[in-house]
Amino acid sequence: MSYRGFVGTYTTDRSQGIYSFEYDHGKLYEPKLFAKVRNPKYLCFADDNIAAVCDFPTGSGIAIYDEEGTCISKLVYEEKTSCYITYRDSCFYTANFHEGTMSIVSYKNGELRLEKKVKFKEKAGCHEVLFYQDLILVPCLHMDEIQVLQRDGTVLEPILFEAHAGCRHGVFSKDKKYLYVVGELSNCLYAIDMESRKVVNQLDLGSDFDCECLTAAVKMFEDDLLISIRGANVIRVVHVEGENMTIKTTFDTFGEHPRDFSVIDNMLFVANRDSDSLNVFNIKNGYLNSYIGEKTVYEGVCVIIRR
Repeated sequence: MSYRGFVGTYTTDRSQGIYSFEYDHGKLYEPKLFAKVRNPKYLCFADDNIAAVCDFPTGSGIAIYDEEGTCISKLVYEEKTSCYITYRDSCFYTANFHEGTMSIVSYKNGELRLEKKVKFKEKAGCHEVLFYQDLILVPCLHMDEIQVLQRDGTVLEPILFEAHAGCRHGVFSKDKKYLYVVGELSNCLYAIDMESRKVVNQLDLGSDFDCECLTAAVKMFEDDLLISIRGANVIRVVHVEGENMTIKTTFDTFGEHPRDFSVIDNMLFVANRDSDSLNVFNIKNGYLNSYIGEKTVYEGVCVIIRR
């Protein structure tokens, strides 16, 4: 198994931008600076290129890099950095936590162009952009709602959560009938029936920890969900069947503040921000099989990987 990965960071006097790393048959090689850029908080792949939300001297926006780390296109269209970016059908979709906006940026013939910006509410806490059928879903942490939009940006009725849920990130069941969403503030996992667009069940993820948990990322792996809990420095594995959710196991990330992670095949790569580490695990059937090791990446907050 051979992979190449990229880590987005908060830039400081230690971190300088996006870092790349190689993993080859059980060995994690030393990460290297891939692109020097300010605050590339979130990354995504765009065909053969890598895209980042980041800061520029004149504002914030998107930068596109080729596989060698050369910036081939950029666009400034925000005052503050978005916290999420994804790519679909020649367009980038970004969520801006502070501005409370979701933006659509086209990418054609090597040029970026802002097509649409939808504002929900100042400091709404927009944290992700998801796609469901012909709809766009945007979890808004400080509104306790998932905003639902048509592709043209028309806002529909939102999906509602309990007060102080802090809905952050979500992932769909394989049959797309359910959406599982983590609440950063409640430290709960919510199951949403997508036919009714209502929360039908919730699972406590953090009351057994003696700390402020701050649940962060959620990813699907086989028939389980992997969930990072920053305050407790663990990955929780939750088995899901429809609206039914059961905690299967929990394991330490061997670092502090696991903000984001990526899972590919049976390999799990975790960015532990406060311990400046990229930690690698082998998992099997939802359980920790072995701990591979770690390398230093300063202020890592996003991990993406491809073969």
